[in-house]
Amino acid sequence: MVALKRSKKPISQTHSITIYGRKSCPYCDNAVRLVKRNPKLKLKEFKTVRNSDHLQNVKTKIKTRKKIPDTIPIVLEDGKYIGGFSELEKKYF
Repeated sequence: MVALKRSKKPISQTHSITIYGRKSCPYCDNAVRLVKRNPKLKLKEFKTVRNSDHLQNVKTKIKTRKKIPDTIPIVLEDGKYIGGFSELEKKYF
């Protein structure tokens, strides 16, 4: 008989989402809407990226093995980088 691994997080636990973006960005707006529509997600913060230098600074502070593109939004789930709007949509919808 094969033993099944237990997930570290309970299924019913909500995930905390942080989004880095701009208020005038339609993909950022859509990411916020997706988070608000899903009861398993909670929008922890929306942090405004002021310019490309600020974006580079944000990227250096995120610990991940994935390459983070020079686009917004940047979405973190429970403090871990998951991608942008498309990755958020694929993962939860």
